[in-house]
Amino acid sequence: MKIGTSASTIQPNSVANEDWIRQFAGQQFFLQDFFQNLETMKPTFSPHLLTALIWTLLSIGSLQAQNTSKCAISDHYGLIFNAFRYVDGKRSIVLTNVDSVPENHCLAPLVNANQMYLDYFLKNCSHLDYKALQKVVDDSTKLQKAFINQLNKDVEFNQLLNTFAARFLNPSLPPTDSFSMDKVLDVAVKFFNINKITPEGYYSGKVCVGINGIKSTQKERSLQLEAFCFAAVFEAYQSPEFNLQAEFVKAIKELYKVQLGVDEKERLLRAQGGMFFLMRNNAQLKAALLHEYELRKGYLPFVIKV
Repeated sequence: MKIGTSASTIQPNSVANEDWIRQFAGQQFFLQDFFQNLETMKPTFSPHLLTALIWTLLSIGSLQAQNTSKCAISDHYGLIFNAFRYVDGKRSIVLTNVDSVPENHCLAPLVNANQMYLDYFLKNCSHLDYKALQKVVDDSTKLQKAFINQLNKDVEFNQLLNTFAARFLNPSLPPTDSFSMDKVLDVAVKFFNINKITPEGYYSGKVCVGINGIKSTQKERSLQLEAFCFAAVFEAYQSPEFNLQAEFVKAIKELYKVQLGVDEKERLLRAQGGMFFLMRNNAQLKAALLHEYELRKGYLPFVIKV
């Protein structure tokens, strides 16, 4: 299933080798302790059994290293990310999206459950040269090849993807960061954007992967947390359980109960600030974030302190 631009508009009335070395070192320490304590064991311990045990431990480490190497996410960009031609009137433009992978693929549980997470990285954290891609827009094969080549050379993008996939590939790795629920909500509310006031005087609201309040409000940023919050909001936006779209509409209607300004620019800015606070105290948003965290906490590169 392909997912395109992840936006919805409403108005009132819308690292592998190092990991294996650590594992292997841990097995060496285990064997060292084993041999040191072997003399204290009661006799009749079979040397053949000891040999089998040693080879089993070494084989496990080798197998883990092979699986991690084969599943390096950067080796599968061509399967996960797509660039394609979109005709807008008389223009042909380049668009990108995240695709699902076959269910038997080693990365399927990670990729298929986190397409919007990955789309956030693709839209906000990659450094694509769209002018270069536009030159081959009419040849789908050349376009995809040029697109993947750019992603493979994108150092920041690769670091983000490798960090995101690290604990999925090696569950023994610890999370690298932690956030309070207040911090999580501070980021999540920035995706509920009042982007304009219509000629009729109504607020226009939007939840979008690219148009949001993150850059203009967050002094210290965590791209992993941002991607998680966006994905959580998107998943819960029209879900029967959380229906954040309905919560967004209710919050917009609350804004009309207070006169926020005569000057349109001032009114818009105050409305956006008011929206942040209304959603900050929204129980459904908090519940949705915690729900999505519980589904993914086994491999996310951070923990949320509740």
